[in-house]
Order: sequence, then structure tokens, then C-alpha cells
Amino acid sequence: MIKTLPPISHHYYLVFLIIGILALSGCSVRANKLRPTSTVQTADNNAALSLITSASPKASRANQGGFYLLENGIDALATIIYLSKQADTSLDLQYWSFHNDRTGKLIAWHLLKAGDRGVKVRILLDDFMAHGGNALIRVLDAHPNIDVRLFNKMSRVKVLRPVAMVVRFRKINRRMHNKVFVADNRVAIVGGRNIGDAYYMAKKSYLYQDLDVLTIGSVVKKISQSFDTYWNSKWSVGNTNTMIYTKNSVLYDSINQTRRKLKRNKQKLFQSGYGKLLRKKPIARIFNHPSKYFTWANYKVLYDPPSKVKGIRKKSGNFLEYKMTTHMAKANSNIKIFTPYFIPQSFGMRWIKNLNKKSVELSVITNSFAANDVAISHGGYQRYRRRLLKNGVKLYEFRPDALTKKRANITWYKQKPKTRLHAKAMVIDDRYVYVGSVNLTPRSRYMNTEISIMIDSDSLARKVSGIFEKLTRPENSYLVKLEKSNKRLVWFGKLKGKLQRTNREPDVSLLKQLSVTVINVLPFEGLF
Repeated sequence: MIKTLPPISHHYYLVFLIIGILALSGCSVRANKLRPTSTVQTADNNAALSLITSASPKASRANQGGFYLLENGIDALATIIYLSKQADTSLDLQYWSFHNDRTGKLIAWHLLKAGDRGVKVRILLDDFMAHGGNALIRVLDAHPNIDVRLFNKMSRVKVLRPVAMVVRFRKINRRMHNKVFVADNRVAIVGGRNIGDAYYMAKKSYLYQDLDVLTIGSVVKKISQSFDTYWNSKWSVGNTNTMIYTKNSVLYDSINQTRRKLKRNKQKLFQSGYGKLLRKKPIARIFNHPSKYFTWANYKVLYDPPSKVKGIRKKSGNFLEYKMTTHMAKANSNIKIFTPYFIPQSFGMRWIKNLNKKSVELSVITNSFAANDVAISHGGYQRYRRRLLKNGVKLYEFRPDALTKKRANITWYKQKPKTRLHAKAMVIDDRYVYVGSVNLTPRSRYMNTEISIMIDSDSLARKVSGIFEKLTRPENSYLVKLEKSNKRLVWFGKLKGKLQRTNREPDVSLLKQLSVTVINVLPFEGLF
């Protein structure tokens, strides 16, 4: 005899239905009407950063900007701290991730201090990594002079985020990957770094070899325009915290408690070997002598529209990577590419084949399997590796033991961290330089929003090419080749000064190799 389900089962169905509806509605978050439209605030001509950036005789050129490369992670952090201290009117931050670690807390401390001085701080973070606003972000947002918004928010209800990932995966999978820091609308940083220990050489287990560009002049206004476009878009949503910030409020006590923790973190960090080196960084001299340190050149600020998260592939011509690859296809002599993840797909293979026919030398540095932090992404790259080599691409794979001298100088850890490539840059025809957030992958091409600056400068191209040459030395990267006799892959590198070769993925266990080979059968390539 068939028994009917007890009434409680129907309640379960109703609960699941409600959860699904809430998740669906939570993924369609509307712009918070309590958060009005705002635009960048520019410091007056007498402010510190205004005086510094106008000191160069070339600063008034409307079609040119000043550019300085930030290759070293500690230099990059010291620059952000310096700008946070010097800011008079506004600070705008746009990042994929803002980690709640030692350097993230240090930057948060300086943002709070800037807010205390009356500086208006706007922080735009992608909601995927912000997790709906962690404790540090909520305290920053509670400050009356600090405003935090989350881009493409996953759900209004935090506990429903996992459900939202399932029921609205196509929308939730599209993220904001831009990395921008603007001070007083006078100085800006664009590049590959997020905020966190790994990007500033402060993480114990690994460090990212990354690249940012520090900018002054008219280019900063263009970067601020990109920030305003995202900040005021319907996909940028404020928190719903309505507590009043007064001396007798719970919020005030919470902020002061967090301040004390942030101050202790700052003191402890500055007492460490890392902190002592950070404090010694002579960043001020760059700004005190802009004519000496900045390269002035024509430029273009390129960025995806925020609406890219809608997933409109038919209008890919408006997307940043399409514009970059169109420029690459027109190269005449050579291209050097830095990309942590490299999955060209059929779209990329077409222009690569055309470059080979034109005898354009294409060199690419990407992470080796052992250095890659996303194994599945490396699996996508493996599918194209042989075809890339057959089409004349010089492939270099960055090693986890690269930059031995740099790692040897890290005295604040007993164990030397591994290295990973995180820079996203390119040099075309020894003249055009791109620095930004773009990986050459389907995710950057179709799903994530990105930003990059194209700089027309022979001298800057030589500097970036110099970095490329350093990173591709055999002690830092494996040169991958295809043997003519048996079509097997072979890796060349140096170990203790001696040239080595191997026919297996270097520094990777057989089990890990097999696992990625199995995963490669699945249709995951378009997600990375």
C-alpha cells in the first residue's frame, strides 16, 4: 500500500521554494537609493599632491601622462600608504579583493585616519571576495567619511549566498576584476595587485611577482572617470547599515575597538623586519622629483563597461581584451606578454597564427604548473601548448623557485616563500606598453570587467622588456620547446648554475598531473 507523504514534507518543499525565490531576488539587487550618485573630488591647487604633481613642466600636457613602474611589492604598499597620508580631499579604491590580513589591516588603518582628517573615501569591491562585507569592511563603511559599495552583489541575505551561486550561476560568475587607487584625483595606481599580503611580499607561503603603474597628469582624470562609471552603475550597491555614528552609539564603540586592533597590527608590523624595510622605502623622492622619475607619454585608458556582467557576448567589440588583441594582431615585429593564466582558445589561436605568418616574434611568460595557484586553469593552457609552439610562440613558464636573490633578501621569514607570476602586461613593437588587470583567458575576455592603460613610450617599453628579460632567464623560468624528432615537450632551465632539461612537467607530482588530465575532459575551460 502506498502511503501519502506527511504534511511536514510539503513544508520542506515550501522552504526550498522560498529559499530559491529569495536567492533569485537577492541576486537582482537594485542600487541602494540611500546611496546617491557621486563623482571624484579633486584637491585644490595648494594641496600636497597637487603641488607635487604640478612640479613637472610636462604636467600641463592634456594628451600626456606621467608613468612610473611599481615592480616591487613593498614599494607598491609604501606608495599606497604615502598617498593615503598625503591625500587632502579624496581617496577612491576599486579592487577585486581587499584581504583582512596584516597589510590589508594596515591600509584600512590609514584609510580610517584619512577619513578622520575629512578626506572622502570611496571603496568599491567585488562582492564575491568581499563575502557580502566582512567585519573590517563594515567598520570602514560605518565611518561618516568612508563609503563602501559592493559590485554585482550575490544576495541581499548573506546566508543565501551559496544558494545564489547555484540558482543564478551565470550572473554570479561574472565579476569586477579592476584594480584602481586614486588620491585627490591627482595621482593614481592601476595594475595587477589587489590588497593583501601576497601582493606586497608579506605572505609567508608565497609571493606574487606583479606589476602596477603609478600615474600623474591628465591620465588620472581618465582613470577617475572609469571609477565613477562603476561607482554610479546599478551593479554597485551599498550596505544597508542604518546605525547612527555618534559617541554614545554601539557603532562608535565597535569602530574604536577595531581601531585599537588595527593600531596594534600596525605597531607589530612596523616592529618586524618587513615593517622596518617598509618604513625605510624612500617613496617621497619619486614625488619630490617627478621630472626625474616619471616617464611622460601619450596614453589610452581602456576599461570594460560595467554592463559586461550582463553577459552580452554579441558586443564583445566593446570589451577590453578584444581591443587589446586587435592591437596585437597589427604588430609588425614583436610582442612580449606577461599573463599568469593563458588560455587562448580558438579566438586567440587565429591571431597567433596570423602573427606567425607575418613573422612577428611572440613571446609569452605564464606560470608553470608548479607555480600556478589555479590548477584547472593550467589544464586549459595545456590543451593549447603544443599548438602555440607549432605556431612559433616562445613559451616561458615561471618557476616557484624563481628570483633566488630577491627571496634571499626576505629575512623576516625562516622559510623562503614560493614565487608566482601575477603581472598582467604587454609590450608591442618595442613601443606600446599595456599594464592592467587583464589575463589572456576566456574569463577576462567574456565575463570579468577589466582595466588597462596603453602607453606609447619607447623608454617605458624598454623598462618593461627588461623586466621580461629578467623573469625569463633560465634560473627564473623554464623555456618550453617541442622536440622535432618525437614531438615531445621538453623544459629547459638552470639549477645551481647548470642547464637542466626534462620531458615532464617540472616540480609537479605524477598524481597532480594525472588529476588535471582527468579534469581536462570536463567542459571547464570557459570558466577560467
